[in-house]
Amino acid sequence: MWVNWRERLQFQWNRRKNWLGRKHSQGWRGLSILIFKEDAADQPASLRINYFVIGFGLLMVLALPVAGGVLFMQESLKAADASRVMESRRALMTTVRMLTVEKARLVEEAAQHIGEFQRLSSRNDPGQVLVRLKGGALNSASDTPLADRPNNDLERLGALNRRTFAVLEQEAYHSLRLTWTRMNIYGATPRGRPLPTGVGFLTSVFGSRPNPFGGTDAAPSETHSGVDFASAPGTPIIATAAGVVIRAMENTNQGYGKHVRLHHGLGYTSLYAHCRELAVNEGDYVSRGQVIGYLGRTGRATGNHVHYEVQFGADVATDPMEYIQLK
Repeated sequence: MWVNWRERLQFQWNRRKNWLGRKHSQGWRGLSILIFKEDAADQPASLRINYFVIGFGLLMVLALPVAGGVLFMQESLKAADASRVMESRRALMTTVRMLTVEKARLVEEAAQHIGEFQRLSSRNDPGQVLVRLKGGALNSASDTPLADRPNNDLERLGALNRRTFAVLEQEAYHSLRLTWTRMNIYGATPRGRPLPTGVGFLTSVFGSRPNPFGGTDAAPSETHSGVDFASAPGTPIIATAAGVVIRAMENTNQGYGKHVRLHHGLGYTSLYAHCRELAVNEGDYVSRGQVIGYLGRTGRATGNHVHYEVQFGADVATDPMEYIQLK
């Protein structure tokens, strides 16, 4: 079988080689042109043109117009771009010229107003009333000598200008301080659910509830210090506000089980309990929405859920629903 394949390949190769040889020979054969002279006895001249030369000539005839068209289009596009640039520059120069004229007009008007103010300030008018800075009251200027009145006016204007800037600076400082304080309060306040949007459901609210472990006849109920959200095991638990991890308890099978407590500042702390696994360590800084653990049922729990608490200051417990409803 191997010999047959070799023979077949050799046959195909020889066949293709012979075909190329024939085409090569035919290409070099070309066309023969006979040129007869006036004297019939003379031997006619012959001119031989092979097919390769004819093909090259036809290719040049077709390629040169195409190349010329491409070059013409490129030059046209360059000319159009240059024209647009020149138009843009011309428009900018016109705008600059208009703004310069407008500025010169405004400066001229300001100079006229200043001259008019100086002229009015130098008049010896007993009824003229000038603004004094003391208490912001209006005082008569009839007791000011004529020669000192322009300087006094300039001093009053300077003092009024300084007072205006001082008032503006104080108002701006207090406004920015108030905005900064509100931003800090907003950033430190826990907001929203401890689970991603649309994940899990509320299973237990804050306050008194029946003891899920049965309790006793004397104490059939218990006080629930937070709210519970149930979901599938391993569901990500997210921080409801930026803060620092002050507790990341890993090894416990009682009470809260594996849990994380965050300190958000301004007296706010939050607790995320019964985690299956923690994603942060003590001392870590977390941002709002960052994953801090995964939902489980470690500790004192009857099912997979996250126990969520919010504390403010020294309060033992606060209803987290007030903060969950915040946006």
